[in-house]
Amino acid sequence: MSVAVMIVSVVIVKGFQAEIRNKVIGYSGHVRIKPYQMSAADQQIPLDFMREDIQKLNLGMTDVVSIRPTAEKAGILKTDEQIEGCMFKGVTAEYFKGFLSSTIVEGRFPVFPDDSVGNEVAISAITANRMQFSVGDDLRMYFLLPGEQQPRGRKFTITGIFDTGLSELDKKYMFGDLRHLQRLNQWEENQAGIVEILIDDYDEIDKAVQQATIIVDYDLEVWNVRDLYPEIFNWLDLLDMNVMVIIIIMLVVAIINIVTILLIRILEKTPAIGTLKSFGASNGKIRRIFLYISSSVLLKGLLIGNLIGFSIALLQKYFQILKLDQETYYVSAVPVYFDWVFLLALNISVFGIGLIVMVFPSMIISGIYPAKTLRLK
Repeated sequence: MSVAVMIVSVVIVKGFQAEIRNKVIGYSGHVRIKPYQMSAADQQIPLDFMREDIQKLNLGMTDVVSIRPTAEKAGILKTDEQIEGCMFKGVTAEYFKGFLSSTIVEGRFPVFPDDSVGNEVAISAITANRMQFSVGDDLRMYFLLPGEQQPRGRKFTITGIFDTGLSELDKKYMFGDLRHLQRLNQWEENQAGIVEILIDDYDEIDKAVQQATIIVDYDLEVWNVRDLYPEIFNWLDLLDMNVMVIIIIMLVVAIINIVTILLIRILEKTPAIGTLKSFGASNGKIRRIFLYISSSVLLKGLLIGNLIGFSIALLQKYFQILKLDQETYYVSAVPVYFDWVFLLALNISVFGIGLIVMVFPSMIISGIYPAKTLRLK
């Protein structure tokens, strides 16, 4: 049971970390590249994403999945009854092929024509509820440009409503055609505010940042997603501490049970131990017999614990029996992720520690004398 609890704890926490992490990365990519900037964050400096050093990223970095230009600009959504601030995120059509494609709850994501600027946008469920928007509605957004007194209005059509579960980000962003911001900012068609890079393995993010820093010129700065949202990733890192506490507690329980079982076996077989010693069996040989028997019990316990733990995890993964409040936990059901390397290391560690611990109670055998045990028998 201790092994089952450890496995369930690990797969749930790892699943929760992976789920939240992927949602945040869906908004910003693993690595971000943008010009060094001293001005306000919403007044982005244009970056030529066709320049030579940016094009070299695909060849010079390992495990690159995609490199996508984006831009962001703060604006105001206005209806006759409501007014709401929002960040317009200008993207290309390829942006929606990744994580966001699974977050649509109504309608579809925008489709941008090749020969003209697309007026379709996707907004979050939070924004839609606050502003009383539905799929197919027209939306007006106003942007304040530097040096201008009057905001510029743009009319869009809502084609999709998405819900990632990350309320702090969902209520902040909406998605539309990058070319709208290029026109508003008077940029060229090959200019954007940010270049986002997606890689294949999150654990290689530091390596990706180092590679990107070497490749791009000095006028660009490289950020990773952890730098952008430190509070979220620090919180996720704290969950590892919870897992370690659970593993330690369960390991202590398992060790106590292992020691107890071995001691009971030795006490039950005290006469047999005395008989074996009277026939010349050494303490070492008798200890090896008990360790062999106890290790087989330990191995069976591991197998049964794995069977129970993985059965519970698989049931949750495919049937989502345990539900959660998405507004509180950012996910609608308890997530499950199998980190096979970690789980294998956990099983090996439990088995190894169990074998080591069993050596100490087996030392009692050295204090058992044939004369006394045979007389008692």
